[in-house]
Order: sequence, then C-alpha cells, then structure tokens
Amino acid sequence: MTNLRNILALTAATAALLLPACGRENPVLDRPNVLFAISDDQSYPHASAYGFKVVSTPAFDRVAREGVLFENFILSSPGCSPSRAALLTGRHAWQLEHAGTHASSFSAKYVVFPDLLEQAGYWVGYTGKGWGPGRWQDERPRNPAGPEFSELQNEPLAIRWASRVEPGRVAQELLGAVDLTATILEAAGVEPPQEYPIAGRSLMDVLEPGRHDPVAREHVFSARERHSSSRYDNLGYPQRAIRTRQYLYIRNFAPDRWPAGAPQKYDDDNTLGPMHDAYHDIDASPSLTFLVENRAHPQHGRYLGLSVDKRPAEELFDIQKDPSCLDNLAV
Repeated sequence: MTNLRNILALTAATAALLLPACGRENPVLDRPNVLFAISDDQSYPHASAYGFKVVSTPAFDRVAREGVLFENFILSSPGCSPSRAALLTGRHAWQLEHAGTHASSFSAKYVVFPDLLEQAGYWVGYTGKGWGPGRWQDERPRNPAGPEFSELQNEPLAIRWASRVEPGRVAQELLGAVDLTATILEAAGVEPPQEYPIAGRSLMDVLEPGRHDPVAREHVFSARERHSSSRYDNLGYPQRAIRTRQYLYIRNFAPDRWPAGAPQKYDDDNTLGPMHDAYHDIDASPSLTFLVENRAHPQHGRYLGLSVDKRPAEELFDIQKDPSCLDNLAV
C-alpha cells in the first residue's frame, strides 16, 4: 500500500487561473472551482514541502504553504486504473467490479463526480491522463474523468482553498482517496449518488477551523486485485489492507502466487525464459534491474526478495518503528 502520489488544489483562484470559465451561464459564485494535478509514480515524501532535499516542488509547496499539508493520505489501490476509479466514484476499488482492476472496463452504473458536477452547472474536463489505462468505451460515451482538453501542464497531498481553509497547517489525520470525492461534492453543494453510495467521508471537518474532530478517523482501507498480465492465466494478486496510525495489516488471499508477477516468462517460441527475467507487475526501472543483477549480494538480494518473493497470508507492520515495512510482525 502506498501513500497518495497526487497534488490536489481546492482553490477558486488557482482553478480560475488554469481553467477559465469553469461555471456555466448562472454560476454559484461561492462554490469552489476544483483542480486535480496528479503526478504519476510520485510517492510520499518526494516533495520539498515534506523536507525532501533531492527534488524541488515549488508549485506543490505553495499549495501546502497556503493550505493544509497531509501526512497520512492513502490510495485506495496501488494501481493506476483502480485508484483513479475509486477517486472518481468515492467507492473502494473492490466495490467497483472490473473497474477495480488494472486496464479493464468501467461500468456506467457507477456515477462519477465529474458527471455530478456537470449536472450541477460546472464545466468539467481533463488533460493528459484521465481514467486509465482501460476501455471506458465499452460502457461509457466518454472518459469517466470528463471530456479531454488539449493540454495543461501538471505538476503527496495538499489542499488550498483561500476563503475557507486556514493556511499553513499540517494534518496527521488518516484519510483515503474516497474521502476526496465526498469533500468535492460537499464543497460544491452537490448531493452524492444514492444507488451506489460513496464510501468516503468529507474532509471539510478537517479543513475548516472549528470543525476538527481529531479522534474521528482511526483507520483507512486499501486494496489490490489484478494489475498487469504478469501471472499464468492472467491471475491477479488479491489483497486487502487496513492502516491505523501505528500499524499496517495486509491480508493476502492468494499467498501461493507471486506478488510481483511470475519470475519467468514464456518466450515467443513458448519456451520458459530464465529466472528473474519477468516480474512484470513491477514497471521496468533501473532499481529493479540493479537488484536483479546484484541478487547474489547479501543486502541487495534481501531487498529483491522483499520486493518479489511470495508472501505469507498475513502481514503486520509497525509503521512508527518500521516505516519501510521490512519486518513482518505476523510471522
């Protein structure tokens, strides 16, 4: 389970600057415009607002400085498609059928917040990567994120709303992606869907002064089903996770399978390739290549094993003492 890799700006000034004329003919002037700037494969704490020294993120830092910076925000799923589907619907990934897996379809029966905002008078749209990868065309007339704009440049979680959010705060609350959906709908004054209700809770009690209840949020959920086609017969690796302030508990429902994909792949002539030449549930990267090439080294080999070896049915980590989740207390 990974922390959110997103930047969220809830601010009339910022959104109006980047997305002019976000309202329709009779806009409700006290409603915020909403801009999500989502950075692929950026993990907490890789932003200078968190004290990270390697990269500089001035735009994100400004949002954090003028709004609220969150330190415990958890994605609904570690994969692109299911995590974005959860954000769009406010429902957990395992509540979304095929949309809870990677590169699949997205049933039209699950209402997405851009459609609700559009019905309430907002102009909506996206640029770059909306919901995906997957085939939304199977059941929807457009991408669930809305119509595509030509181009915007985008830059883990900060929220800025100048007229409503007290600036300069750092929030320790446990929050999930499904909570963002509820927050947007409440801020816009839009009723949430009823037939398939959202699972999240609005963050407005955290954002607005005087409404804060520090003990109300004690845990958050995350999940995984199938990511890429990286196991024989296209099998997934189903997991559920519960995160509290101190612990991360993970339930692996198929511990006999390889969590990062099979270590070998079939070549074009249907012969089985060499060991450690696959692991296709991990995107190709210099880090993976380095660990595979140096797997005989005691330390590097251990890290490779922690990344790709089969895992027990239950995992428990003390994230206060072991934030990298290296020592499984459930063993």
